[in-house]
Amino acid sequence: MQLEHLQPYAIIEDGPFLRIIFDHSYVTLNVDEETYQFIPSESCEIFINKDLNKVHNLFDVFTFESGKEVLHVTVIDLMHMKEFRSELYGIIHSFYEKRTTIPAAAVQEVVQELERENILRLIDRAIDEGEEAAFVELTNRLSEYEGKVEE
Repeated sequence: MQLEHLQPYAIIEDGPFLRIIFDHSYVTLNVDEETYQFIPSESCEIFINKDLNKVHNLFDVFTFESGKEVLHVTVIDLMHMKEFRSELYGIIHSFYEKRTTIPAAAVQEVVQELERENILRLIDRAIDEGEEAAFVELTNRLSEYEGKVEE
């Protein structure tokens, strides 16, 4: 059994789950050189637990047909197929990527601010502990962040 095509009809966030819904011709399998098209008769979706990043409905049955032949495959059997796991991961990854795209400049700005705040905390600690060398080094580093060079 080989996966030929896997494309979600819809992806829906539903509480702790990400529901990946499939419809006719969105999933195609090749079994013994015969092409089987997905038909949504028993189950038509995969539930991903967002917190655990695991498939929740492993024992649901997907139905495929080729002419008059019908094939029933559990989600766990589909998950045993490397191509299926890879495609499913790609679908999930692209969903989260579209949902959480943050400009690189904004990320860099946040990181720099966190580094600056950390230096300020370390300066406070150096003052509290009377570490003059650490204080001088940290204030110099802080001035570099602020675009100034002090001596």
